[in-house]
Amino acid sequence: MFLIRGPSGTGKSTLSSTFGGEVFSTDDYFGTEPEEYKQNFSAEKLPEAHEWNINRVAEAMQRGVSPIIVDNTMVQAWEPKPYVLSADKFGYETRILEPQSDIWHSIKDMMQRKDQAGLDTAAQELAQRNKHGVPVDRIKDMFQQWEPNLTPDQIRASKMPWE
Repeated sequence: MFLIRGPSGTGKSTLSSTFGGEVFSTDDYFGTEPEEYKQNFSAEKLPEAHEWNINRVAEAMQRGVSPIIVDNTMVQAWEPKPYVLSADKFGYETRILEPQSDIWHSIKDMMQRKDQAGLDTAAQELAQRNKHGVPVDRIKDMFQQWEPNLTPDQIRASKMPWE
């Protein structure tokens, strides 16, 4: 199983399409086309959408689908935890990847340097690039919450916010 993580607009979907397996994204709950997604999206339904996607991935693992690609933002360690635990249960190896786009490499560098002006500009660009209309403020939140270099062990050990 490949977990492809990164803020909206950084190239997760582009990378996901290169593996030839089944791609699972929580965004698909709201629609697979940009206009359909924008019309159906509801922040109140996000928990339901995440649960839907987690269940779809577990069902695919039960069927032995390989590779499985999970394309979600997963900015904090606890967010991909259900996927990693399912992979453990069904005997899948977990690999964590990030987009390889130039903009993502640039953003990671700006985060390390704490270049707020650069990050503000990057968030505006990503808000224009992402296909789901994720707003600038939400993208800035993703930058603030970003936990770099996650490993499966860190994800397993993470605590859900409600725990």
